[in-house]
Amino acid sequence: MLNKKSYLAEIDGTIETTRYERRQWKEIREASQKIQDVEKRLDADYNSFSPMLQDLWASLYQDTSQFREDEDIPLSQRLNKSIMEKVLAMSEWEEVHAWTKQDVAAAALGGLSLSEKVCELLPQDLKEQMNQVQQTEEKAQQAQERMEDFLNAAYMLEQAAEQKKDAGDESGAEEATKKATAIKRKAKQEEKKKEEAQLKLNQLGHEVSEAVNQGVQAIAGQMRQELQQEAQEQSDTAQAMQQFGLGAGQAQYMDPAKRIKFASALRKNKKLSKIAQIAGRMKSIASHKRKNKTHQPPTEVVDVELGNNLSNVLPSELALFCNPATKMDFLRRYSEGNLMQRKLEGKEKEGRGPIVVCLDSSSSMKQETGNGATREEWSKAITLALFDIARRQGRAFAAVHFANEHKIKSYLFPKPKKAKPEELLDMITLFLRGGTNFERPLQEAVHIIEKSSYNKADIVFITDGESYVSSDFLQSFNELKEKKQFSVITVLLDAWNTETVEQFSDKITKVVSGQDTETIDLIFNDIQ
Repeated sequence: MLNKKSYLAEIDGTIETTRYERRQWKEIREASQKIQDVEKRLDADYNSFSPMLQDLWASLYQDTSQFREDEDIPLSQRLNKSIMEKVLAMSEWEEVHAWTKQDVAAAALGGLSLSEKVCELLPQDLKEQMNQVQQTEEKAQQAQERMEDFLNAAYMLEQAAEQKKDAGDESGAEEATKKATAIKRKAKQEEKKKEEAQLKLNQLGHEVSEAVNQGVQAIAGQMRQELQQEAQEQSDTAQAMQQFGLGAGQAQYMDPAKRIKFASALRKNKKLSKIAQIAGRMKSIASHKRKNKTHQPPTEVVDVELGNNLSNVLPSELALFCNPATKMDFLRRYSEGNLMQRKLEGKEKEGRGPIVVCLDSSSSMKQETGNGATREEWSKAITLALFDIARRQGRAFAAVHFANEHKIKSYLFPKPKKAKPEELLDMITLFLRGGTNFERPLQEAVHIIEKSSYNKADIVFITDGESYVSSDFLQSFNELKEKKQFSVITVLLDAWNTETVEQFSDKITKVVSGQDTETIDLIFNDIQ
């Protein structure tokens, strides 16, 4: 029985790679459990899967790719080379490559996805035929190694026999010579096995050549479709990761193996992709509103400085321009930026308390609210958008998931800019189920706000249900609201009864059948 190969052993594919690229691939293979799991599973089906995965990764990562010389490529990888030649010639390949080049993790993710799909597309009889080639190559290699070991051992014994003979130990020399002769016979046997394996490889080479051409041609159309799908997946994944703080600029700071795991979770969980897509739309609206906000120019004179802003230049300096004797001096100092002018500053922005989102996580939030999104997805998307606002404003952020009085979970981000993507993912994937209780999340929100040294916090309370709130709680809640100057915006998802929420809310807005424009405008206008 052949020895099971080590899945982390260095491999050679059909694509030329530099020492640096080989080290990059080795490191990510060792760090990524997903890569190892896929290799182990699919190598059993197609023995040359690991080299194919490396080829796909290398070609996706490199700016341009070149094949190794044919004499350096084993017969068992003839199929891999034909696949790569076909794939690299497709225009759809460039659409994928645009997302992955010089990105270790994106290339690995694309390589994993494409290699799995190609392995599924390949005819089983062709894979078995190539497995036979690979196993025959391995037999030839093992025979070669054993032959060399035997020959080395025989040589050592012959050397020992010479030494014994020189020392006058005839019997010892004879015994060593006999052992050397016996070992040489074993080496001869291994040489014969190697020759037999090589002969079989030559025969298989003629057989697989046509089979490979036919097999690759048969799946070419499907490979083209898979490339189109992968290009879309790369685009969707990149956009989704951006919503979790892993845009093009930030992704480079995350460990590639963790990025693969994170991106794989986004690809696998279509709900997360939907949430990220909706959050992206909401963030675009928020960005548009920020850009269109009127910014008051600085108006307070705080000092005198040097410059050449004529609207702020002191009257005494302007008088020099009107005097022919000093006009040239004025112009010289104007060109140098050395005129005395008023130094203006705007009013210092007051710090603001945290943004706290209370998310209804009861069972009814699984229902659709329109536009193909559930209430849960919509609420989590606005949570991501509000997190982004908190990050931009340098404010603390918290998300409070709630259902019944015993089910509540808070996520606190004192400094959102330092939040880890995995923490955001945990916050968004949590769902409690159960009934609805309003007091517990509001108590938790108050507790979070009380810890802040800043006033003017914002609570965004999102629910699709109703709940009783005691008068004692309302009294203490509203007293603290006045003291800490925080506001509460309540969002009702496909709900109409406002009787309870009116008692603790400053503003109430409704999202009905997915119509959320007014709600988004209200929230972003108040909080930004």
